[in-house]
Amino acid sequence: MASSIVLASCVSRPAPEPADTIRVGALLPFTGDLASVGENIERGLLIAIETVNEEAGGVGGRPLTLVSRDTHSDPVRGMAAAQALLDAGVEVIIGPEEGDLADALEPLVAARGIPLLTISEAASSDSAHEALRFHLGPTAAAEGRALAQRMFRDRRQRASIISAQGTYGDSFAEGVRAELTRLGGSIISHERFDPAIEDRSVLERALDDEPDALVLVAYPRSGARIVMDAAALGATVSWYFAPTLNDDAFVANISPGLLDGAVGVSPEVGDEAAAFRAAFRARWSDERPLQITHFYYDALILWALAAERVEQSGGSISDVLRDTSRPTGQLFAWYEVEAAFAAVREGAEIDYCGASSSVDLTDEHELAMPFLGFWTIEEDRIHREPAVFRSLCHFIGG
Repeated sequence: MASSIVLASCVSRPAPEPADTIRVGALLPFTGDLASVGENIERGLLIAIETVNEEAGGVGGRPLTLVSRDTHSDPVRGMAAAQALLDAGVEVIIGPEEGDLADALEPLVAARGIPLLTISEAASSDSAHEALRFHLGPTAAAEGRALAQRMFRDRRQRASIISAQGTYGDSFAEGVRAELTRLGGSIISHERFDPAIEDRSVLERALDDEPDALVLVAYPRSGARIVMDAAALGATVSWYFAPTLNDDAFVANISPGLLDGAVGVSPEVGDEAAAFRAAFRARWSDERPLQITHFYYDALILWALAAERVEQSGGSISDVLRDTSRPTGQLFAWYEVEAAFAAVREGAEIDYCGASSSVDLTDEHELAMPFLGFWTIEEDRIHREPAVFRSLCHFIGG
């Protein structure tokens, strides 16, 4: 079964769309501060679309089509992009990366009964909308707590935080503050900034009391500007970064040597992810998948499996999506999509182990077992520290 795609990016020219296609919406940043991640994520989603169509024959015998729209890394323009996806008739939206946009989008998709699968920020606390929002990545607060533990282990106990305005930055910063304080350290300054405005006074305030560590929660473009401004001010401080800066484009915009020794936190993937990386590189001219791209691939596959179960047995997509992958089911790895679909069509319970790791969800629509890892920058290159866990998928097939 042929795949088809309708894009707002530059990955491929649109192919003719089958009349009975199911449209899958992708709300991604192809321009703006987050532009460096959009195309890579989209390519992971394309692999998922191709896999479902070619190995499982689509959902309910109907092919999937990916419809991508650009958020421009901006909540206002992102809302217009989301409306365009809904007008195009998508049956699910995957993304966005911007937490504030995801929050604003919830009532819009809930009114249409469309599930929203996000990776970078937690599900809603609004009971009126939470039934249709699912979060398939670690929370920002959990990421912040993990980074604080690393800082304390590194004997960095007096820190300042600079975070981009918005729910993600606020949640991450609060995670750092709460955990570092619990461990006996302190946050001496927390400065919030607008990425669209160049304001060096934010950095100056963060450095005023000579912290021994500076936590930066920013996107690549604005993050690079802040690091370069710190160098211009003569600051000598240990840098600690949020996952949003785990990006070669960020490092490429910093003068050589300035970031050596910096540490960042990111969602971690299981040991079986090596096979996904190999498949991704084979499909996309040796390009490497970003860490977060593994999670997007899994989000689309999980939704497709849930949609297939609804086709077979009926029910609410929100309930079925939550229950599609459970620890009590038969294990299927990310590369066993054909077999997983066959099991769903036979009415079997499954446990989908994704390219990222286990994607079982809690009753609150959160990832049940998120894992976090660290990366460092040495000689102007990002180096991922070895994972310290092995996911359940390792045991499939013995």
